[in-house]
Amino acid sequence: MISSLRSNFSSARRRALCIASDGVSLYQWDKGSITDAFVFDVDDVGLANFERYLGETPKVPIYLMVDVVEEEYRHENIPHLYGSDRQAVIERKQAWFFRGTPYCHVMMQGREAEGRRDDKLMFTAIINPDIVIPWVRLCTQNKVALAGIYSLPILSASLLAKMKVTSNDVLLVTMQGSSGLRQSFFNDRILKMSRLAKLPRLGTVPFAPYILRELGKFERYLTSVQLLKGAPLDTYILAHGETLDQLEQACRNTETVRYHLLDVADVARRLGIHGVLTTPFSDHIFAHLLLRTQPKNHFASNEERRYYTLYQTRAGLYAASVIALLGSALWSWFNLIDGVSDRQLARDAEKKAVFYQARYDREKGRLPPTAVSPADIKTAVDIVDTLTQHKAAPLGRMEVLGQALAGFPILRLEEIQWTVSTDPQAGTGAATPQVPPVPDTGQATSYYEIAEITANVYPFDGNYRAALDQINRFGEVLRSKYQAHSVTAVNLPLDTRSSAQIRGDTKDVSIPEKAAFSVRVVFGAEHANG
Repeated sequence: MISSLRSNFSSARRRALCIASDGVSLYQWDKGSITDAFVFDVDDVGLANFERYLGETPKVPIYLMVDVVEEEYRHENIPHLYGSDRQAVIERKQAWFFRGTPYCHVMMQGREAEGRRDDKLMFTAIINPDIVIPWVRLCTQNKVALAGIYSLPILSASLLAKMKVTSNDVLLVTMQGSSGLRQSFFNDRILKMSRLAKLPRLGTVPFAPYILRELGKFERYLTSVQLLKGAPLDTYILAHGETLDQLEQACRNTETVRYHLLDVADVARRLGIHGVLTTPFSDHIFAHLLLRTQPKNHFASNEERRYYTLYQTRAGLYAASVIALLGSALWSWFNLIDGVSDRQLARDAEKKAVFYQARYDREKGRLPPTAVSPADIKTAVDIVDTLTQHKAAPLGRMEVLGQALAGFPILRLEEIQWTVSTDPQAGTGAATPQVPPVPDTGQATSYYEIAEITANVYPFDGNYRAALDQINRFGEVLRSKYQAHSVTAVNLPLDTRSSAQIRGDTKDVSIPEKAAFSVRVVFGAEHANG
């Protein structure tokens, strides 16, 4: 049956479903704390009531926690591997230890200090999956997001951290109303072993003698498996009321055991749980820890968590949409402010323009009349400035050409035609550059000085190859040493183009005294003359 049923489900944002052998409790997270439990029986009626509950409530995520006797633990060392090799070894160990259950979990617990430093692992599993499967199946059928399946003993480590326990060997003892007496042993705050024992019904018999008897059994077991190695065992027991009073009278510290008795209500208050707990049971504390910390999944498969993945995706898209909407609104507000500011600046600029135009017209009216308008005078002045800036004399370039020709005695100058233009190709036909132009220096070229050189090779012995080589070297010197923009051959002693026709008289074997040629040299105005 369902106890303490309420109708106000809409405020819950996540829920904890705690499965035990005697009942299933469901807690809802509301405004930073949990509500009273909804209890379902572990039978067909309880499953039917749970299904009805899922159908009548919002589909907020469920965190499923298990506290049953059928949870086993195995410790094993494996080689220190990575990636798929490590996963394959772990899966093989799980299949060997726990056959027939999909609910397995492995925890890394350090490495060996000596030898090959193997990894120390603890394997745990719910060996009777039928305890969990019916409840998980109902969540899946109702498309409720299952965040994960969790182990209460593993979750106990976070309780030790909240209680700021720093002892090496710790035995944490808690009582749960629907499962019993849970005893979890930690070494260096790492879970090593846990045991669940049945408890008599509250109020029927004194709890203290029964608890101490069960603790004695577990301590002897820990000693037999060499988990206790002589250091004192700090035993933390959570209880309340009459049970706590009985334990205070019965517990006596020894050389091997030190007892620390804690009131459940004080621990709950330290964890921020609202209200006062009036029973010795810690069910509320673990449900609160689970929903507040929201740890990583222990046992659930990806298939069982698929609706939770969709829930997270939907929540992420919603958050991204809200952020995008707020960003757009903020951007629109800034644009509006900028628009208003720009409009005000435009108005101010317009007022200034009107003001200065009026002053200009007034001052212009005071001037004596002239035959030429001020605008035309400004244009004429600008033209004069431009001509002054771009005037050029050939003397500097003549010196450059003279220095270049001095290195080639057989090249005799006959004529130079010098021009200035803003177009480096001015006055050219389809001439082919003899050497490549100088690479761009990054300076702006305002105009070009162009020299059309007519010269000849003298004396000429009929060796056209040598003559062409001298001309090419002359052009290369102009380009590399004197930074010519381009050197272009206009006429050569011998036309070497593939399209040229060879003409002559085979009977005429005379050799001319000189081989005439002409080149076009272009200098950029950014290069200094000489």
